[in-house]
Amino acid sequence: MRIVLDTNVLVSGIFWTGVPSIILHRWIHDQFELLLSDEIFDEYIRTLFRISKGKKDELVNKWLILFAEYSNFVTSAVQNRIVVL
Repeated sequence: MRIVLDTNVLVSGIFWTGVPSIILHRWIHDQFELLLSDEIFDEYIRTLFRISKGKKDELVNKWLILFAEYSNFVTSAVQNRIVVL
C-alpha cells in the first residue's frame, strides 16, 4: 500500500500516542510505502520545527532523516486550468 501522510497525522504521531503513532510504527515496520513530494516534505520540516519550538530538535531531526531516507519521493503534477466566462 502506498500512502501520503497528512502533516497533522505526522505531527500527532511523533509527539503523542494514539492512532497516528500506530500509523508511523506501521510505516517503520514496512507495512506501507510513504510517498512524499518536495513540497510535502518542506511542510513537514516547517511544521515539526514550529511545533517543537527548539525543545525537541533532536527528535525532529531523527524523524526527518527517516522520512528523507525511507520515503518514496514523487514529483507533483499541477495543471493550470483556465476558465473563460
